[in-house]
Amino acid sequence: MIFPLAMLDWPAWVQHPALVWLVTGLYLGLMALIGVYGLHRYRLVFLYGRHRRIRPRPGVRYDQLPLVTVQLPMFNEGAVVHRIIDAACAIDYPKDKLQVQVVDDSTDGSAELARRRRVLGRAAASISSTCTAPTARASRPGRWRRRPQPRPAN
Repeated sequence: MIFPLAMLDWPAWVQHPALVWLVTGLYLGLMALIGVYGLHRYRLVFLYGRHRRIRPRPGVRYDQLPLVTVQLPMFNEGAVVHRIIDAACAIDYPKDKLQVQVVDDSTDGSAELARRRRVLGRAAASISSTCTAPTARASRPGRWRRRPQPRPAN
């Protein structure tokens, strides 16, 4: 058996026509937005299907390839520092044009591992490491809070 909403025991303010129209309008507006979003998605899929075989070609060929620097930011990556550096050095790019920069602010000794990897002389690329000591703020959290200033005497 189907019950119309009017037969339910709703409070009087819920049955107010202005509220009913407002809720209905919001619902229809939301459904319209979802419909437009869905149509946009269908259009994107259609355009992908139309252009998927077209491959972009580079507009300019370099006479000489540019120098490329790969930066590896690390913090306490001691377990994987060797793999990360080796993977960066294995990039398919001329080795004389590839520079790998290791930026490490570790507190667990992985900065030293990165330095040793550089000293081992990876023939794959030029490796430089920038290892900075932890600052007072980083080593002592909570010390950076502003201290209350003494009030001047009246």
